[in-house]
Amino acid sequence: MRIAISGTACQGKSTLIKDFLQEWNMYTTPAKTYRDYLTENNLPHSKETTKDTQWDILNFMVDTLQQYSKGDKLFLIVALLIIWYILFGLMKKIIATLIAIL
Repeated sequence: MRIAISGTACQGKSTLIKDFLQEWNMYTTPAKTYRDYLTENNLPHSKETTKDTQWDILNFMVDTLQQYSKGDKLFLIVALLIIWYILFGLMKKIIATLIAIL
């Protein structure tokens, strides 16, 4: 069985997973997360995110999910956050363009 945890930033997803795994240790979680991917590839994130970074994160997460077809895995999925960051990144560029024009 796969279990996915989803939510926006700073809602306690990582804490929930940590606590869950302490109680039900028959579950595991991938050793590498999208945060590791960002660090390894020196990609901008958070307020500095770009549309390309968000696509990289989405692709990393989809690739990770597809690796596991059997067994019990607990995933930290932040799909809504990815969509929000993509929109945020686009809006940031649009606002900067409008300011430059004015």
